[in-house]
Amino acid sequence: MYFLAVALLIDMIIMAVSGILISKTILTSVTARNTDFWTNIHISSAYLGLVLISVHIGMHLNSIMCAFRKMFKINIKVTGQDFLMTW
Repeated sequence: MYFLAVALLIDMIIMAVSGILISKTILTSVTARNTDFWTNIHISSAYLGLVLISVHIGMHLNSIMCAFRKMFKINIKVTGQDFLMTW
């Protein structure tokens, strides 16, 4: 679980730095010479981030469902696996 959190943190930092380096409007004095390389890094890290966030949400699905049940006052006890099987 900690590995996933650290991987997400590193991925977000890479996305932010590469986004700044390829930007043409933000911090125009800081630009990369090889924008194609940084564009590919940015896109790849965005896709990796999507996968990592999906896994992170999947790992916390039971807690998320409990929070929604408490918020909407639903008394049905369904586990995350049972919920996914009904779809």
